[in-house]
Amino acid sequence: MTHQNSMDAELLARSALDVHESQHVFSVLMSALSRPGEILRLEASLSARINVGLLPLLALAGHRTPFAVIGLDETNEATAVALTTGGIRVSAAEADFVALTSPTDAGRVRAVLADVRTGTDATPHTAAQVSITWPGSLRNGPAGAGGLRLRFRGPGIKEHVIVSLDCTDELVTALVEARASVFPLGFDVWLIDEAGQVIGIPRTTVITIVDETEPEYQARRI
Repeated sequence: MTHQNSMDAELLARSALDVHESQHVFSVLMSALSRPGEILRLEASLSARINVGLLPLLALAGHRTPFAVIGLDETNEATAVALTTGGIRVSAAEADFVALTSPTDAGRVRAVLADVRTGTDATPHTAAQVSITWPGSLRNGPAGAGGLRLRFRGPGIKEHVIVSLDCTDELVTALVEARASVFPLGFDVWLIDEAGQVIGIPRTTVITIVDETEPEYQARRI
């Protein structure tokens, strides 16, 4: 076995989902989109083995499905997805599924999300779906240092839901602005932290940053 074949076999062994795992990931992802802002959890064994931002691609992509992986180890990660699913690596602008696996640079996140397909009025279903390995915690309580609170409104939500995203303000703002700039078109997003916690943001959900200096935490649009 060549060195490259050995590496490919190792990637495949680590990234391949068995039937139970694939069904579990699929169920969590679909539930997250149907219950926007609710924090769900993936099995711990998955987050310990695989960059969690890849899980939607590994569970949902099929043969020749166009996908994009953006991250510090994107070549190996894209190879793992291609070997496991039979999908084809393309640019973010061409992809059905886009994974941002190490989104520490807010500027790069903005650029990638600006390229993601948003569908059209006639064909909203052609929008891409985006997964982001969130470099902080997702929680329902107060935000941690540098984090921000988001208010979710839209179909599937009674009044509103507030979620805290622990990370840099710039990264949270990049996400909010990318979504607001194309609404009511848009793309579905899964935020997945390293503990395997998942939040779904369907393209129909409006997210706003909570300004806690205003009475009753009035949300301000970005």
